[in-house]
Amino acid sequence: MGNMPPMGGGVLIALLHMEGADGSQVFTDVKNHTFLASAAYPVIDTAQFKFGSSSALFQSTLGYLSTGDSADWAFGVQNFTVEFFARFTGVATSYAILEFTTAVGPFIIKKENGDLKIYLSSDGASYDIASNIG
Repeated sequence: MGNMPPMGGGVLIALLHMEGADGSQVFTDVKNHTFLASAAYPVIDTAQFKFGSSSALFQSTLGYLSTGDSADWAFGVQNFTVEFFARFTGVATSYAILEFTTAVGPFIIKKENGDLKIYLSSDGASYDIASNIG
């Protein structure tokens, strides 16, 4: 898949293919940002994948990927797109799938009672905007 340019002529910030050795907990994107697993999961898994030869396997609601601070994460007021593929097998009632926060905001994508929701903050103090997206 290589380093694909973003659709619509935008700027690519992060693109994780979730490729690597089976069981690895180090995920590197196409811009060489390193994302690390928080606990025993997630891991790179070669048994299930949509593209390439592996994917990320999350088996705990407590496991997540994190990365260090970077000027790349300062979206400001520009438009941005978040895109991902997920395959749910057995899931908890409510948990965050993707969270980008500094105190409160700017967004969280959550799985809640079978629905995908996005929560946004208009004031930086609370998540006061919610939308079902699935």
